[in-house]
Amino acid sequence: MDLPRGSETVLLVDDDPNILETSGMMLSALGYTVLKAISGQEALKLWQESDQVDIVLTDLTMPDMDGREVLARLREEGYGGPVALLSGYSLPVEERRGFVGVLTKPFRLADLAGTIRSFLEEESG
Repeated sequence: MDLPRGSETVLLVDDDPNILETSGMMLSALGYTVLKAISGQEALKLWQESDQVDIVLTDLTMPDMDGREVLARLREEGYGGPVALLSGYSLPVEERRGFVGVLTKPFRLADLAGTIRSFLEEESG
């Protein structure tokens, strides 16, 4: 199977170390550079230290700072790129406001490959 690949930098935020590691390996296998953050605070720090972040994938529910707060803080600090939610739950439209979309966990490599490409292309096109 020929999966869509990329070379962009992804800031991946999830408080579950297993999901962070597995999703990071999947993204790396697709050609992306992955910055992994176990919390919203760490995500902000990595974004500030990075030369380039092309897309942010963030868990919605995290203890220190949820996905909506991560989005708000990144926007306050000047990040203008796409931010997508990772969630284990089906979310109503109002919960998705401000995000380019939702990737429902658990996801397969093919789901991740196609979805992240569509988010990136939607944002640039």
